[in-house]
Amino acid sequence: TATVPTRPKSQWCNYIAADAGAEASILRSPTLNASASDGGASTISLGMNLLDFMKADMIEETAQLRCEQKATEGSLQAMLVVANQSSTALGAGAKAAHLKNNLGRLDSVAAQTNELLEAGYITGAEASMVETRIAQVRQSYSSAATDAAKLASVAGGKTLTVTRAASRLRAAEQKLQETNARMRTLNALNVNVETGWQRRDSDVVTTSSDSGAFFGKVSLGLR
Repeated sequence: TATVPTRPKSQWCNYIAADAGAEASILRSPTLNASASDGGASTISLGMNLLDFMKADMIEETAQLRCEQKATEGSLQAMLVVANQSSTALGAGAKAAHLKNNLGRLDSVAAQTNELLEAGYITGAEASMVETRIAQVRQSYSSAATDAAKLASVAGGKTLTVTRAASRLRAAEQKLQETNARMRTLNALNVNVETGWQRRDSDVVTTSSDSGAFFGKVSLGLR
């Protein structure tokens, strides 16, 4: 059974992979926050939604699946051409085989025509018509044999199967649907972690010499 060859990545695949990689890098990076009040209080912190790591992975996975989907669709389109060529090659081959099996009869017809001409049963013009028809049949055989060999070479050089390519396409589409469903779930959830340093308001009276403190917090959210 023929197999589907590995196709080099197209420029389109390279583009969506780079775009997905850039978006994933942003999601994997923490967010820097800074704020200050009129009273002198200020806060600086780093925060991140832990689920963004999973989102980043899925964005890159989606790009790969879209590339696979695009490449497989192209393979299927190419196979339509191959199938047409294969059908034409089979037709030409069958015609050539039939004519080849009857070439011996053409020789017999030509010999009988000469005998009839010599015996005076047919005219020279009639004999010439038979000879012309025999030559046409021989030329038809030669053309059919040449076409069959040429088309078989083109079609046979393709290592694609419709069944396997269609299966790959269905698998890619199914995975895309599953990935999109998981992404929608993650977009509805937030698991944020934040850590930073907070300076107290200068108007607040405190007995401590410490003017600020480090803090950390975890928050959960549901959209």
